[in-house]
Amino acid sequence: MQQLFLKRINIPLGFTLFFILILVRLKLVGAAAPLVAEAGEDLVLPCSLQPSISGLMVEWIRTDLNKVDTIVHLYEDLRDRNYDQLESYRGRTALFYEELQKGNTSLKLSAIQTSDEGAYQCHVASITWHDEAMVYIIILFHFVAENFVVVGPVGPLVAEADQDELILPCSLHPNISAEGMMVEWIRTDLNEVDTIVHLYEDRKDRNYDQLESYRGRTALFFEELQKGNTSLKLSAIQPSDEGAYQCHVASITCHNKAIVYVELLHNSLTLVQIWRLFGHSITVRILSDSLFLKYWRHNLEMCLGSL
Repeated sequence: MQQLFLKRINIPLGFTLFFILILVRLKLVGAAAPLVAEAGEDLVLPCSLQPSISGLMVEWIRTDLNKVDTIVHLYEDLRDRNYDQLESYRGRTALFYEELQKGNTSLKLSAIQTSDEGAYQCHVASITWHDEAMVYIIILFHFVAENFVVVGPVGPLVAEADQDELILPCSLHPNISAEGMMVEWIRTDLNEVDTIVHLYEDRKDRNYDQLESYRGRTALFFEELQKGNTSLKLSAIQPSDEGAYQCHVASITCHNKAIVYVELLHNSLTLVQIWRLFGHSITVRILSDSLFLKYWRHNLEMCLGSL
C-alpha cells in the first residue's frame, strides 16, 4: 500500500487571497441611511467587509465632485497613500488600522466642514476582486437669525513702511461669535483678478488664492473670533501694503462689510510745517524717518526756542 507524503508548500499572499475569494463571496457593506452631522464635530463613515479579510486596497472618494482628483483617503500596500488627496481633507482623515484585519474599512473624518456634505464611495479591491459601498453625509445647519454690523476704524491707519506689524481693526456689533462665519479680507484698489489678502471659512484659513505678496504675513486672532473680533494682523509691512482693504463677514443669514485704509510713511521727502518765523511760514523738506530728521528737528527747536 502506497503511502501519501504531504509536503508543506509556501503559497504567496496573492494566491491565498485568490483561493479565499473563490471559496467565499465577499460583500462590502456601508451605512444603511445618510449620516447627519453638525459642522465642527467628528464623524465615522461606516464600511466593512463581510466576511473579513486583510491586505486589500481601501479607497475613499467623493463621487459628487466635478474634479479630476476626488480622493478622500487611500490605503494601499499596507500604508496610507494620500499624495493626491483633496486639499480640504488633508490631516482630517484616518482609517482604524487595528480593525482592518477584521474587515473594518470605516473612515474617521475630523472637524466636519459644510463642504463635507455629499456622496462618498468606499472602494475595496484585491488583484482579482473589488466592491464598492456608498455613504452619504448631510450637514445639519442651525439657522439663527443674526443681524450684525461690521465696524472698522474711523480714519486711515498710518504706519511706517518697514515696521514689524500692523493691526487692521475690525469687529462685529453686537459682539457675537464669528467662528462659524466667513471672514474675508481683500484689497479693493487693485486692478487684479485675485485680490484676497486673507480668507477664513469653515473654521479654518483658506488662503489658496491669496495674493502672493501677502503669503505668510497675515493672521486672524482665532481666540478672539468668538468675541466678534475679525481684525487682521499684517506682518513685515511693505510699501505695496498701502491702500484700501475690505473686511467682509458673512453668516448664513447676514453679511456686512467695512473699509480700512492704510497709509505708509515712505522713505521719501515729506513736508514738515515748522511754525511762523520772522512773520513768514517756513516749510522744510526733510527725510521723514532718518537720523537727519531727528538731528535737524532738535537743532531747529533749540534755535527757534531762543528767539
